[in-house]
Amino acid sequence: MKKCTLILFLVVSINLLGQETKNDSKKTVKYSIDSEVTIIYKDSLLSLSEEKSPIYLVDGIQVNNTKGLKYLNPENIKSVNVDKEKFTIEGKVYYGKVNIITKENYNPNFLTLKALAKRYLQLDSDPVIFQIDDEIINSEINQFVIDEQFVLIIEVSKVPITERDKINFVRIITKTQKNIKAANQITIRGS
Repeated sequence: MKKCTLILFLVVSINLLGQETKNDSKKTVKYSIDSEVTIIYKDSLLSLSEEKSPIYLVDGIQVNNTKGLKYLNPENIKSVNVDKEKFTIEGKVYYGKVNIITKENYNPNFLTLKALAKRYLQLDSDPVIFQIDDEIINSEINQFVIDEQFVLIIEVSKVPITERDKINFVRIITKTQKNIKAANQITIRGS
């Protein structure tokens, strides 16, 4: 319930504090076998909303991305406060402040994906792609943060992309109830 509340809160705060965009096309596309190729740039909306985004703080520590908040254990959140004023912090203007306070006995340990990989993995110089639960992370790994205490499993695979080239595919599984249940499930294969 807290996770749903947190996600709902984040969506509402982004909508209230984010930049509005004009969308002149109200036409609904109906696809068929004769349809032409449709191109959708999903990240373009994110870049527009970041122009007037709020600052996010967890126990007074700035979290640079809202997606990283999704990987904060919602059971350890005590309160969420929103200020709708304009703030300037270290020369950057923020249009609002979202302050998340965690419970007293919980101290999140935020690490960037790069720091998490450096701490736990021995990767070679091949490129790295991160996936957290079912989501591929397309953010800068030096800025995307995750609470280290909310990580359950880190899986590393080498994926060939050409005969000579490979990538490191790092899948991070978080400590959600669903993931813990799946990790503890015993699967018997055979005929």
